[in-house]
Amino acid sequence: GPTKRAGAASPPSTPQPAAMRQREDALALLAAVAHRHELRDIEARCRAAIEQAHGAVVNVAVLGKFKAGKSTLLNRLLGADVLPVQAIPATAVITRVRFGPALKATVHKTGGETLAIEPSALADWVTETGNPGNARGASWVEVESPGLAGLERLVLVDTPGTGGTWEHHTATSLSWLPNVGAALLVVNGTHPLGDEDLTLIEQVRPHTPTLIVVLSKMDLMSEADQEAVLAHVRGALQRRMEDAPAVLPFSIADEHAEYREQLRALLRRLDDGHVVAAEALAAHRVGQLASECRDYLEVALAAASSHAEAIGELRVALDAEASRLPELRQQAARQLEPINKSLTEHAQKLARRHLRATVERLDRDLAEQQPTWTGSLKQENERFRAWLRPALSEAMAPVAPAIAIGLDRHLDDAMDAAARIGEAFVQRLGRHVAQATGVELSLPAPDPRRVPTESVEDPVSATYESPLELLSPVIPMGLARTSVRRRMRNALPWEVEKNLSRVAYRTAKTGRDGLQQALDLYIDGLAAVLDNCRRAADASPADVPAISADLERVRGLA
Repeated sequence: GPTKRAGAASPPSTPQPAAMRQREDALALLAAVAHRHELRDIEARCRAAIEQAHGAVVNVAVLGKFKAGKSTLLNRLLGADVLPVQAIPATAVITRVRFGPALKATVHKTGGETLAIEPSALADWVTETGNPGNARGASWVEVESPGLAGLERLVLVDTPGTGGTWEHHTATSLSWLPNVGAALLVVNGTHPLGDEDLTLIEQVRPHTPTLIVVLSKMDLMSEADQEAVLAHVRGALQRRMEDAPAVLPFSIADEHAEYREQLRALLRRLDDGHVVAAEALAAHRVGQLASECRDYLEVALAAASSHAEAIGELRVALDAEASRLPELRQQAARQLEPINKSLTEHAQKLARRHLRATVERLDRDLAEQQPTWTGSLKQENERFRAWLRPALSEAMAPVAPAIAIGLDRHLDDAMDAAARIGEAFVQRLGRHVAQATGVELSLPAPDPRRVPTESVEDPVSATYESPLELLSPVIPMGLARTSVRRRMRNALPWEVEKNLSRVAYRTAKTGRDGLQQALDLYIDGLAAVLDNCRRAADASPADVPAISADLERVRGLA
């Protein structure tokens, strides 16, 4: 989304240094080269990097899996509970938090409309409870707060979290990656640095050189355990990568105020050096994009300069790979069949876990309501039905998203299987290219971005009926009221179980549909890699001067 709007607090302007102008020129050159050679993905990322280099602020993404403590961390930085913290995850809605003289919130809708809302109403737009499946069509939400005084050049971006962390994050968060200027990875200190966290770090690092790991919930550990966890995480990162990110402890406890001040001081340094940070980010992206562009141009040059017979064989091999794509799709679909078949059963198991607590909650609520009802048997039944549906909806509001999250975790294995098929396909493409041209082309397989399972909307379909209602005119309620009310309470377990089962069935169906959609997108991504290879292989001797000139320019940038 845009970084500035009418009426928003604007950061102080800073003259653009010569180094930044050089980075922008380099990105513009790369975009032009990518356009000439139809490297569309690289061109789009160059354009995004140029746009961000013009900005006067640094976007700091706050990342991490569901319940890692991202929103809690931001609230502590703001000095108030501004962002909603709930027991179920947020929708796929980016929330941008920046300095402003007064607390206010603005919703930017997908159609371009903006809507000023009360900050207390944020939950109605950015949580699954208030805005299930983002039915309200929010593109992103901006919050201004005086609590960020001293950090005027930073925009803190609260991204949606999931149970599977970044590699299975929402499509919204993944598509936002090119806008990252710096990143805070929030990791639950009581379960520190699993494989998912390391994967997230590897996915973010190509987009920004500035990454900070924040270990939350440190107040839940003894001082000795805190030191051990910090040492473990720092050591694991140093063993995994040469330029390991900084690691900071964090806690909301009063006795750990120094932890929060350490983080704020680091953010102040980032704010003070925002020009340097922006230049470093641009330099990082120039190198990354130039390297990718160079690889494809080297293949194109080798193809244009190689023996015609070898290139002809390469084209035949690539055509054969193209013809195998439908078979590849079917093979991947077969890998998903066991998951698809077990999905409904797994959803029903997840639903049954909520049966007892939901029944007990409704039973307590009904016991409080019934003494206020008066009238005939028919009237009491009507009141019961009028109470039952909204009461069920409220009680089951967190259940549907919880089932969806549980299925997301269950479906991760399915996409991992598809990814292995894709990796083998891309490796074959690399071997074909190397055999024909001698160029070792590093072809990363596309990310298997599974579409998150959406929780079903309006999950309740209560239809309580009582045969006693027909006898309402002849049954005196003074005698029957106790029995009738007991019958209503006895009906609750069945009404809850019935509706939980329906929710589970419908959520499983959305999971299957999303899995199929993700598979289609993944195969399309593999086809795009193949198309890049085929375009490079189609280069002719007449293209050599143009390719050579562009390759020389790009090598200098890489």
